Amino acid sequence: MKYLVLLTVLCIINTTVYAQHQNKDSIKIKENKKKIYSNEEDNYIKEWFNSEIESMELSEKVKLEYYDILLKYTDSMSQYGKENKVFNKEEVKTGLNTIVDKMNSKLKPLLTESQYQQHVNNFKTILWNISLRKGWEY
Repeated sequence: MKYLVLLTVLCIINTTVYAQHQNKDSIKIKENKKKIYSNEEDNYIKEWFNSEIESMELSEKVKLEYYDILLKYTDSMSQYGKENKVFNKEEVKTGLNTIVDKMNSKLKPLLTESQYQQHVNNFKTILWNISLRKGWEY
C-alpha cells in the first residue's frame, strides 16, 4: 500500500506538473509525457517519501486514512488539466496548490500538529523540487 501511494505521487509528478512549453507562457498538460526524473531519482524519492511517512509514527488506522486521502488528492492532481486545456505555468501552479490545500485541510484533523507539519514539509519539498526542475519560482 505504501509503495502504491508513493508510485501514485510520482506518477502525478510525472504526468501533471511538468509539461512542455508550447510557447513562451503556454503548455498543454495532456501532451506532456516527458519525465523530469530518472528511474534512480524516482526510486530515491519513493524511498525518501516512505521514510518520511514512517517517521511520522502513524497508527495503523490513521495511516490507512492518511493513504486514502493522499491517494484521492494525488489522483486529482494527476487528472488536472486532462480536459485538453491550455494553461500557463501560473495557472498550473495555482490549480495544483488548490488541490494540495484541499488535501491538507482533510489531513489536518487526522494528524497531530507535528505529524501535520511533517506532511506539509514533505509536500513542500516535493513541490519545490518540481518547481526547481521546471525552472519555476516556488
